[in-house]
Amino acid sequence: YTKDENKRTRKMTKNSRGQSVYMIIVIMIILFAGEYFLPEEDQIISGYPISDNGHVVAGRRFDYEGNDGIKGTYTKEMRDKIGPSRHFTILFTTFVFLQIVNEWNCRKLFNEVNVFEGIFQNPISMFVRLLESVVQVIISEYSGRLFSVYPSGMMWYQWLICIGFSCGSFVIRLLLLLIPEDGCGQYGNKEVDPLTNNAAVSYTHLRAHETSLHLVCRLLLEKK
Repeated sequence: YTKDENKRTRKMTKNSRGQSVYMIIVIMIILFAGEYFLPEEDQIISGYPISDNGHVVAGRRFDYEGNDGIKGTYTKEMRDKIGPSRHFTILFTTFVFLQIVNEWNCRKLFNEVNVFEGIFQNPISMFVRLLESVVQVIISEYSGRLFSVYPSGMMWYQWLICIGFSCGSFVIRLLLLLIPEDGCGQYGNKEVDPLTNNAAVSYTHLRAHETSLHLVCRLLLEKK
């Protein structure tokens, strides 16, 4: 983009809103329905079962209607003796990887299909994204109570679910390419050169945009 473009274009608005809706849906599904589809190993730790019919024990106290004491709740006693719930660990990890995947999506701004095109032309950017991913894996697997994650991390099939939801952001981006952006707003005034524009501007604004050539002309005029 050049400096005379809107600060937030229609393409940016379309993609940010579309990705935001997808992320909210994913997070809400995991948060309020995770105990119905997130698999968990049948195991008893410190006298407490960590699974509920083969699924994770719900890490929240309330259901989506605000009712307390839902079935299979990860109780305070379980948190004290076992550690933070695996349900919320999956939620946290998925949320972070959704952001990381969307960073890859943001590499292309003009509706290009392949977001990985020219990836090796910017090794610093690629290194940062990979570093973010590695750090998140370490946090989710080994940080325990320090970052409020399950002490033994996640099972491999739970990682597949996290990565699957996150990579869905790539699919959403491709679907957004099919949606016209005419109805999306663009925000931020375009930056206009006041020295070539006929509109009235303040002297301070004029001084802020002058070039070395403009400066010479101004000094000559002031000298007269």
